[in-house]
Amino acid sequence: MTAWLLLVAASFCLVSLRAFQQLNVIHSKWLWVPFGSVGLAFAEVAVVINVVSIGYIAILFVAFGGVLGCWTSMYLHKKFR
Repeated sequence: MTAWLLLVAASFCLVSLRAFQQLNVIHSKWLWVPFGSVGLAFAEVAVVINVVSIGYIAILFVAFGGVLGCWTSMYLHKKFR
């Protein structure tokens, strides 16, 4: 049960950080790029490790976490920009 929760959280972070990194590049936030890259590396490794341990059903959890991460990034971007 906790493996799928970790997978959702890792996928959420991965998609949110990808959106954050994209905004860093678009708006030339040079100092934030290394932090985004390190966060992306941790999130990607966490997703891969959890996908391997769960199997094909992981697709649902990765998709769910990704949707939540994307919605959160869109909401925060609209609210603070």
